[in-house]
Amino acid sequence: MRIRSSRHWRVTPDKIPMSATVSASGESSLLVRSVSASYSGQLGPAALEEEEEKPETGMDKTRLALVLMGAGLVVAVIVIIILSVVLVEPSPKCDDDGSLITPSYRLQDSVAVTEGLSGIRRENLKEYHRFLSEKPHPSGSERDGVDIVNFLENSLRESGFDEVKKVPYLLVHPLPDPEHPNSVRLVADNGTVLLDAKMTEDKIPGIDTDIGPAYLAFSARGTVEAELIFVNYGRYEDFDKLETLGISVAGFICLARYGMGTRVEKVRICEERGGIGAILFGDPMDMAPKGENFVFPKSLYVGGSAMQRGSLDFSQDSETPGYPSIPEAVRIVDPPGLPKIPAQVIGYDDAGVLLKLLGGPDWAVKGGFNFTYRTGPFASSHKGEKVRLSVNNIIKRLVVHDVIGIIRGSIEPDQFSVTGNHHDAWGFGASDPSSATAALLEASRTLGAMVRRGWRPRRSIVVAFWAQEEVGRAGSREWVEENICLLTHGAVGYVNIDTCADGPLFASEASPSLRNIIYKANEVFPVVQKTCARATNDCQEADMSSFIDLPGQASDNVVFNTFAGIPSVDIFFKPDPKVDGVSVAPYYHTAYETLELYQRFVDPDYAIMERCSQLVGALTLSLAEAELLPYNMVDLGQALQDGFGDLQTHLEDFAAHNVSADWLKKEIELFVQEADSWHKWISDRKSFDLGTLRFVNERMMLVERAFIKPDGLMGDPTIRHVALGASMEDSYKSVIFAMLRLQLYYVSRMKPGSKEAAQAWFDIARHVNDIALAVRSARMMMDPNRAV
Repeated sequence: MRIRSSRHWRVTPDKIPMSATVSASGESSLLVRSVSASYSGQLGPAALEEEEEKPETGMDKTRLALVLMGAGLVVAVIVIIILSVVLVEPSPKCDDDGSLITPSYRLQDSVAVTEGLSGIRRENLKEYHRFLSEKPHPSGSERDGVDIVNFLENSLRESGFDEVKKVPYLLVHPLPDPEHPNSVRLVADNGTVLLDAKMTEDKIPGIDTDIGPAYLAFSARGTVEAELIFVNYGRYEDFDKLETLGISVAGFICLARYGMGTRVEKVRICEERGGIGAILFGDPMDMAPKGENFVFPKSLYVGGSAMQRGSLDFSQDSETPGYPSIPEAVRIVDPPGLPKIPAQVIGYDDAGVLLKLLGGPDWAVKGGFNFTYRTGPFASSHKGEKVRLSVNNIIKRLVVHDVIGIIRGSIEPDQFSVTGNHHDAWGFGASDPSSATAALLEASRTLGAMVRRGWRPRRSIVVAFWAQEEVGRAGSREWVEENICLLTHGAVGYVNIDTCADGPLFASEASPSLRNIIYKANEVFPVVQKTCARATNDCQEADMSSFIDLPGQASDNVVFNTFAGIPSVDIFFKPDPKVDGVSVAPYYHTAYETLELYQRFVDPDYAIMERCSQLVGALTLSLAEAELLPYNMVDLGQALQDGFGDLQTHLEDFAAHNVSADWLKKEIELFVQEADSWHKWISDRKSFDLGTLRFVNERMMLVERAFIKPDGLMGDPTIRHVALGASMEDSYKSVIFAMLRLQLYYVSRMKPGSKEAAQAWFDIARHVNDIALAVRSARMMMDPNRAV
């Protein structure tokens, strides 16, 4: 921070007295205390009294004393001026209208970086990681809910955080029934069981991999029996292709492979198209691309019994949509939106047996099995055989705890950054989440150490370890819902760190307005911007922007983005396809995601975790320390333009159904113009008084909030962002105007001119109207002369 004055006085952190405090109004008194300390003993009553104590011996002596006193005052003033220039260093100038602030924050100059984050230690990371990953800690277990939670709470307290608390929520939690396990069986027409699929992974001698049976949380309970239809990745386009082939899944069980989207969409679309059950598996192409003889413990690949567990509800605690799940809250019985069909995961060994039974057309797709992938149903040679799918998961209500730590800011403590990671796992969780949990703990330790030495950020820092992310992203969702008013007022951004290390290749996701801080963090803690094939040492350079996607749709950032309108960033290191042959970790959510696998094949020297910890700390500081929030509204405008460009093929349909696409286009163009003018105004102004600086920052925060529709989209109170949402093509990813694209897809499947289609087009028109109004409201926030 720079304070402008007529003498260009400079205040450096090393010259600020450690006793300096923050005034009750929140404004720093550091400068006043620094200057006062510089003058101490140079001028004041004591100096004058010393002269007055000399005895008077006559008029000449009196005149002499007065002359000497006057000369002394002149000398004192000169000394004061010299000391003012010498002792009070960086900053600016104090104009007649008060102190002005010249935003000059540079991450690389921050003492919290040079003396704090630079002190991150790999041995600390390794010890944190060992404790977190040595035993399974799924949500709802004593290991997670007691041991891990208490460890996180105590670690933040020991680090020196001002406030640490455990925040409880009462949440719905599906669990497998130990008395009635789930099953997938192939049965003959006479009832003989021909295949009983494994529900747990194969054991590995000498390595603990026991995490219990695999299941899909929030699957419907029940038993269904039918033949299979292979639906490839279970995307809209896959189901549409089956329809063009004259194949319907109605009355069948869908068999889908993981990849190209979330498990939620695979099961939901199967249900929509009439499927009565769903079975998911990981293709050996993605799980063991170098063959089943080269799997863990020989490599990071996994064998044919490995199963990716997961949730079929990404919304929240389904009983309290849009409000916090505290004990007193009203709960919805039989909440909508959950699957109505049973679903279960199996390993690829058993999936291969089932795929070989299928007849029908060739899918003409690439896979890891050495036979043709066919659509199904069963070939005539297997007439009478059926798959019996039984899901018996039980529902419990459990109290889980978020762990929240706070470092209070020195100047604007009511504003804050939030940095979060979840603490629950599907098993040992060595990568997801424990590599990130350890990284955030170590970054927090260094920041807490700086607080004890007298440093404080400009804004407050909130560090959060979320509960029950793996089962519906519930912990972060409930906390945001409970604190929505404070977050709307004070949250300047969210830094998410779900998994630090699955491989060597850096990747990130960010709201368009916050892409800049990833570049800045990379300048201080650089990551390799190239990929190399180990065998040939063939390296390719890559522009940093190629590593930044829109915020994902499968982690704790989602509630901040789509419910609260708070921009976010997320960083992680993933497998390099040129090195590992896969782009997603094969062991993800399986029993083999162990400490042994991580230390042998992912990050043996903890260098990746170290860099991840430094980066997440740097991103946090970028939001908490910068005088001027590092938002870029030009990038946001470009994202809106790109999103509208993707709608070009629908413009004729818009016109035919009286949808005002031209208005939306105009509002986006005006937003882009206003964004350019806004940043030019900031650049030209250069310096701000504290009130104007606060005005500028809050206006940029309101630009983000303007895209929130309070009552939600399409009847869903948990999804409120009119611009950002899950992609139809890959629902792990985001696209601009996601809900509009989904509406257009569904109306394309309706009979033209029908009452259903007419209502759908009316809904589309209303949604386009909502988007245009949101863009309009957002651009109004960037008019510095507009009060109302």
